[in-house]
Amino acid sequence: MRALRVIRLRIRSLFQSRRIDQELDAELREHLERQVQFNLAAGLSPHDARHAALREFGNVPLIQEQVRDMRRVNWIEDLRRDLAYAIRSMRRAPGYTAVAALSLALAIGANTAIFSLVNVLMLRDLPVRNAHELVEIGPDNFSYPFYEEVRDQNSVFSDVLTISSLLTVDHAAPGPDSLGSGF
Repeated sequence: MRALRVIRLRIRSLFQSRRIDQELDAELREHLERQVQFNLAAGLSPHDARHAALREFGNVPLIQEQVRDMRRVNWIEDLRRDLAYAIRSMRRAPGYTAVAALSLALAIGANTAIFSLVNVLMLRDLPVRNAHELVEIGPDNFSYPFYEEVRDQNSVFSDVLTISSLLTVDHAAPGPDSLGSGF
C-alpha cells in the first residue's frame, strides 16, 4: 500500500507542484509552531521559544528541498526543465539552432549512408548458396597454373574461385593522347 501511495504522490507532484509546495510550507510552519508552543509551555520567553524551536528544527529551506526531492519524480522534472531551457535558448538564437539542426541532419544522413554501404559490402553474407561453407586458402599469392590445377583436379570443393587484388600497370611509353607526365 505504501508503494502505491508514493507513486500517487510522485505523479501528483508532476501536475500540482505549486499546491504541493504550499502544503509543505504550511506543514513545516505547523511543526515549527508546535515546537514554539512546547517551548513556551516549558517556561521560555516567546523570543527564546522561537529561536530554540528554529535551532531544534534545523535549516528550514534545506528540509523543504529534501522533502521536495523525496516527493517528486526527479528525472521527469529535470527533463521538463531542460526542455524548457532548450526551447528558450533556441528561440533566442534561431540562426545557431538552424546550423545545429542542419549539422545533425547531415551527420545522421552521412552515418546512415556509410552504414548502408558497409552493411551491403561487408556485413551481409555473399549472394551464394551455402555461404557459410566458403573456404579461403591462405593469403599467399598463387600462380594461375596452380589455380588451374586445383580447379581441374578438385574432388573436395563444389567450385573454386580466385580473386586477384593486384593491379597491373602497363609500363608502355606514354603516347600523345596520354595525360600523364610519363613513367
